[in-house]
Amino acid sequence: MRPRIVFLGTSAAMPTPKSFLTSILIEGLKSNILVDVGEATQIRLNEIGFDPLKLNVVLITHLHGDHFLGLYPLLESMVLKARSQNMHRDLVIVAPSNLCRSLSQSFNSLPISINCIDSKDIVFPQTLSTSLGDALISAVPMNHGGIECYGYWIKLLINPRRDRYVRIFMGFDGICDQRCLDTIKVLGAEILVLESTYSDLDIHEATHSYHSTPSLSAKIAQTIGSRLLILTHISCRYSDRRILEDEARRYYSGSVYVVHDLDMIPIYRLKFY
Repeated sequence: MRPRIVFLGTSAAMPTPKSFLTSILIEGLKSNILVDVGEATQIRLNEIGFDPLKLNVVLITHLHGDHFLGLYPLLESMVLKARSQNMHRDLVIVAPSNLCRSLSQSFNSLPISINCIDSKDIVFPQTLSTSLGDALISAVPMNHGGIECYGYWIKLLINPRRDRYVRIFMGFDGICDQRCLDTIKVLGAEILVLESTYSDLDIHEATHSYHSTPSLSAKIAQTIGSRLLILTHISCRYSDRRILEDEARRYYSGSVYVVHDLDMIPIYRLKFY
């Protein structure tokens, strides 16, 4: 399996029959990384034939239900599967501290050993290196109103023989404010995966709820010189997501892709890392 990003769920707040809640898988490396775990994430993992026991790291952006309530059933399934196979797995979870406390109470002395790291502890310039050494992760605070919220910068070792990396920033929910933007400028990111919950036509609603629009995300991509902008976390009110892509292209000269569930981006085919 060559490295790829799989969009397991791309809907904002409410699922639909075709669009589940936010969850993104980076697989094909030694370390498999899951970013957010919306409800029914394990169903999507099953659909693509991915064994959840192969997960190494789970990153949780914030504690709104559509971003983490799929974690508990996923862990329960992993525990049952590990028991049936008489095996033990280590799993790193990075999340706001309240979730870490809950996990320590719910999952203890089980065949899945969870090391839950408070997101605050890896806010840039602090970093987390995966145990297999092929990814480096930093948390970047985002503005989502009164809730603690983070984006994650992930540096992936794509070609060990040539020492080639690709840098990805994933930010959803929330606004990438000036502090966030300044941090990404320093870190660099060839790929930006940002939320676009609302169209630019609904900018007032987006501002009120601390969400982003295509133009806001596109301006960030243009400012930091990203090569690829991927928009996700789309409100179900937009049956035709192409309008969001058109809005982003007005402000960004690079490649734009508005994703749907189970879309896959083959990182190894990208020419800029």
